Amino acid sequence: RSVAGSRWGRPSTPSTRLHAAPGEGLVLTEENVEVVLAEAVSTLETMFDSPQNREVGITGRVEFVELDGPTVVLGLYGRFWHERTTVLARVSQFLTDRIPEIIDVGVEDPGMLLEENNDFEAGDPLAGAGPDSDW
Repeated sequence: RSVAGSRWGRPSTPSTRLHAAPGEGLVLTEENVEVVLAEAVSTLETMFDSPQNREVGITGRVEFVELDGPTVVLGLYGRFWHERTTVLARVSQFLTDRIPEIIDVGVEDPGMLLEENNDFEAGDPLAGAGPDSDW
């Protein structure tokens, strides 16, 4: 996706380098966010869905939703062992450590951070329940 249509009006520029060496940062592009997010899931594997974790009910996954200027928007789905705000904070730190241009990391729906919605899945009634919704 290109952020040309975002409120920031800044087009994304493709980067040929997908992995950052220690101490170096990547350029902020959707492709780089997706690559680093996959690295975060691999590195922080105990927080996310895997065959082993599924045996104890951990089905949580994080997905890239969009890039809005310097803000990364994610989706949190399934059940997490850790608090959902902790999952977001750890992933956010991982992303910003590797892509310093990121200013903020948030979720597409505030309900995704509520513990009572720890089984939140795409398509649930809360999926559109933001501050401006009728829910």
